[in-house]
Amino acid sequence: MSYTIEEIERDWGATGPFPEIVVDAFERAEQILGRDWVASTRRVSGGQVRGPGPLLAVVSMGGRLTALEAVENAGKLVAKLKKHDISAEAELTAMHLLYVRNKKAEIEYEPSSRNGRKVDFRIRVTGKDWTYIEVTRPNISEAMERLTAILSRIIGLVREIKREFALEVLFRREPDDEEVEGLLDSIRQFCVDSSKRQEVSDLALLILSDVTPGQITPYQEPEDHATPRLGAAQVIVGKDEPKRHVVTSN
Repeated sequence: MSYTIEEIERDWGATGPFPEIVVDAFERAEQILGRDWVASTRRVSGGQVRGPGPLLAVVSMGGRLTALEAVENAGKLVAKLKKHDISAEAELTAMHLLYVRNKKAEIEYEPSSRNGRKVDFRIRVTGKDWTYIEVTRPNISEAMERLTAILSRIIGLVREIKREFALEVLFRREPDDEEVEGLLDSIRQFCVDSSKRQEVSDLALLILSDVTPGQITPYQEPEDHATPRLGAAQVIVGKDEPKRHVVTSN
């Protein structure tokens, strides 16, 4: 079942000036990893995200999967990718970086080295010696760990507010510990007052969105240029819970 531009732009977001590249990546990801894997890029517990994040997750994966054309025993790697194995994604990225430089290369997944130890993969150009590769995934950045910790505190606060809403906290800069306490007080009052928008000094912008809670489309001010951001989201849902979600970005 193929994807169409209309379907991708409706469920994921704008495809940009090269829609054919996006469609090709979606179809390759679906063919190799399955349609459920593609759909999973939009899922947050209890809700769905729409925007450049999930769109780029599929496009990036679709592009890297071209490296499998050169891989022996690719089935084992594919099985790990379907389970969102982070180490397998790092291995695929390394393969792709090497493969795009020489598409005549051969790649073997999880071979044994000369000393009998299993390695991540090896690669060679026909007639040349094998090069054995071990991949180490970089650690999560301190900034991402801090943002996740702040989100966790905001979620705890939001759980206390028993009404339906979609909250976004757009940080202007990284807060210090004392500012986090003041921010939490501002968020609590903001959600109770049902204001649509509030600036918390020069620290953050609070927004109560008109979107349905669980349908997450990260906010961007019209005058802002598109820039990379760290982001996290959480949907709160349950049998006796009003549905609400929180998005933070920095």
